[in-house]
Amino acid sequence: MTPTRHNPHSDASALATRRRRVAAFTVIELLIVMAVVIVLVAVLLVGGASWRNHARIAQTKTMIDALDAIVDEYRVETGRYPDNFAGSTLSDFFTRVEGVGDIPKMVGSLKDSGGNDAWGQPIVVNTGDAATRTTFESYGPDEAPGGGDDIVSGGQP
Repeated sequence: MTPTRHNPHSDASALATRRRRVAAFTVIELLIVMAVVIVLVAVLLVGGASWRNHARIAQTKTMIDALDAIVDEYRVETGRYPDNFAGSTLSDFFTRVEGVGDIPKMVGSLKDSGGNDAWGQPIVVNTGDAATRTTFESYGPDEAPGGGDDIVSGGQP
């Protein structure tokens, strides 16, 4: 029997082949990583939409609270509530109350909103007469009256 000769070059090429296979990702591994990344992005997008909605609700509540403060300032200065605003816009409201007391300072950034809530819908001005408090209403996230998501001044439902 002839002894087999050991070829050192064949061992090196086999080792190099094994290293190439070990160092690379398989297609399955790449697909799994891509699927995990896609799921994480989807979760963040859905959660982000919820956070944006909560921020818009808070922004609109703050706006309506500021409008309530303007109505209170008007009553302190004139002894009555602003009246005859049925169907008016916030621009009309600002024009009519702006010359009273500290109201011009209070109106500032509210005018920049263009009289719209955080969803871009007009804030509704509701009034009765000089003895009835003026209220403000945003139709909320669904942008339609009713539905339980309306935001009304004075904490009214």
